Amino acid sequence: HNHPMYAAVSYWFYHGLSGIAPAASGFERFTVKPAFPEQLLFCECRVETPHGSIVLRWHRTEGGISMLLSVPFGTEAEVTFDGKTTTVGSGTRVFEKK
Repeated sequence: HNHPMYAAVSYWFYHGLSGIAPAASGFERFTVKPAFPEQLLFCECRVETPHGSIVLRWHRTEGGISMLLSVPFGTEAEVTFDGKTTTVGSGTRVFEKK
């Protein structure tokens, strides 16, 4: 039996909670617009792509949120964080919200 009932949880985690979604085929470009539910203290997500792993980690700090994003080589991400949207290339970056 194959029932996709529980697939909704996985979909919500990757697309809702982490906010990672492709913007071009093969994740050559992708968007990152995470949700930060008050009840959650941290989130860690890894999405495997043909270019390598997209890694997103965020955790609550005293009065804010710290988010680390690793973008695979040869790709770019459009990141929405703290009300601002920024395009970043490959590498690892830290975003802070106070």
